[in-house]
Amino acid sequence: MNGVQEEYGVKLAQTTKGIWYCEQLIAYGPSLNEAIEAADRGMLQVEQVLREHNQVVEPSTSKQ
Repeated sequence: MNGVQEEYGVKLAQTTKGIWYCEQLIAYGPSLNEAIEAADRGMLQVEQVLREHNQVVEPSTSKQ
């Protein structure tokens, strides 16, 4: 897009207890607003993935 390369990256890590977390999220875009929007969408997706993977490590504490 107009010579500006769009790049995205996510760096995940795991604690010694097996809990996954996002160490870094990078979003570049042709404008600041588009980069922020891409980061926001990426954060939502990363949060969902982390919830899914950490559910095994930290089961829900809700009472049934």
